[in-house]
Amino acid sequence: MKDIRWQVNKKIHEFIKKNGYIPTKVYLPYDKELEIGNLIADDIGGPVASEMFVNGVRKALMEKGTLVGLEIVWDANEFKVE
Repeated sequence: MKDIRWQVNKKIHEFIKKNGYIPTKVYLPYDKELEIGNLIADDIGGPVASEMFVNGVRKALMEKGTLVGLEIVWDANEFKVE
C-alpha cells in the first residue's frame, strides 16, 4: 500500500481532472490519521516527527496546519479532498 502522502496526491489529481481546479482541504478519517504516524522521520522532517513522538499526530499537524499543502479536516466520515 502506498503511503498517505501518495494517497492524498492521487486524490488531488483525480479531483483536478474531474473538477478543473485545485482542492483546498483533505478530509481524514481516524484510520488515515494513524497512517501518518507510520511515516518515518526522514519522510516528514525532524521537527514534525519530534512533535508527533511527544504529542501525537494530530497535535503535530495542527501546528503545521496542512498535509501535502491542503488544510486538514479531522474525524471525517470519508477520505476525500475538496
